[in-house]
Amino acid sequence: MDESVRPPGIGAGRCYFPAFDGIRAVAILAVFINHYSVLSYGHLGVSVFLVLSGFLITGVLLRSREQADKWKTFYMRRTLRIFPLYWGFWLVVVCLTGVLHVMWNRGNLLYLPYAGNMIWSFYGGRWGAPEAMVHLGFLPDAAGHARHFLLVGHFWTLAVEEQFYLFWPMLVFWPKRVETVLRLCVGTIVVVSLAKLGFAFWSPGFPSEMVRLTPLRCDEFAFGGVAATLVYLGKSGRLMRWSNWLVGVSLVGVVCACVVNSEFATKLGGARWDFLVSLPVTDVLAVGLIVAGMAPRSIVARGLSWKPFVRLGQISYGFYVFHDVGHALVSEYVDWQFAGASQVVHDAATALIGFGVALGLAVLSFRYLETPFLRLKDRWTAKVVVLEPVILEVPEAAVIA
Repeated sequence: MDESVRPPGIGAGRCYFPAFDGIRAVAILAVFINHYSVLSYGHLGVSVFLVLSGFLITGVLLRSREQADKWKTFYMRRTLRIFPLYWGFWLVVVCLTGVLHVMWNRGNLLYLPYAGNMIWSFYGGRWGAPEAMVHLGFLPDAAGHARHFLLVGHFWTLAVEEQFYLFWPMLVFWPKRVETVLRLCVGTIVVVSLAKLGFAFWSPGFPSEMVRLTPLRCDEFAFGGVAATLVYLGKSGRLMRWSNWLVGVSLVGVVCACVVNSEFATKLGGARWDFLVSLPVTDVLAVGLIVAGMAPRSIVARGLSWKPFVRLGQISYGFYVFHDVGHALVSEYVDWQFAGASQVVHDAATALIGFGVALGLAVLSFRYLETPFLRLKDRWTAKVVVLEPVILEVPEAAVIA
């Protein structure tokens, strides 16, 4: 590998890239903006998360392929990272069910076993689901109060992530050669892309809810897997030399895809265009950001390593969990406090308050709930066996961690 582009520490131990936390920050900000404004393309931030997760998790699995207890180590570390906050949230909701008059329903129950992305498939019309099935209702009219919702629909991405953990280790551990893992990742991208093309034109009214199904998001994990496997095999030098160009071209592609989306909404259909064009281009952008983030002297890496980005990225899991939960309540509070204000003022105030609340809860969660469990992960550190010319060791992460 060209020493001028070799990531620091590769082949010599654990390596931390601040830019990766910056990537998480950019992605979570995009999702936040999507939920709190009229801008409708922030959902592409989810794709960035999934690609980054595919990259990090594939790297973790590659490094532990020869470890005797690799399965236990992997799942214990994932459990300690993901479960405490997620199950802690639901435990609090259960304890407050009587106080808040929470209206549980069969759709909500799918969130508990990480199957929330299937609510849209199982309930409602053909693909849709009523708001009451997706979110948690409380203070019902029957009790003489106005009806409100705790918004938990965004938990579908956590379900996709957990379902990914169930089968991806087999794809990495099963082949005898790492090159076969690379071929399987590329094959996954091709197969899923063809499946998307088929499903997109399966019916005249293409249901956008299909993007929540894990089999149709596996290509994004595979994009990250391709990058991780190439880095593991020592092929990252060329990628890094072209990383800034890759980011620039794909960023232009994402902008163009979003702009022309409105033009194709009545012809091809906005959902189809997003499914077939916007998401894949965003996946390529995410790969570019990851590769550029490993080259500390690159413009992209320096920008993503900005301290506020890094700090937000470090608590991004908690921020993601909390950012939209109280959105409806904050909006109603702003209605009360800013009665008669313009819609712009209302939206700005809602976003600022929502951001502050989510940030505060994420900081508290990371410090007092997540960190104690993260320390326990040291007991399950993978024993790296050096069989390949170059090994990239980076911290593990959840999709929104």
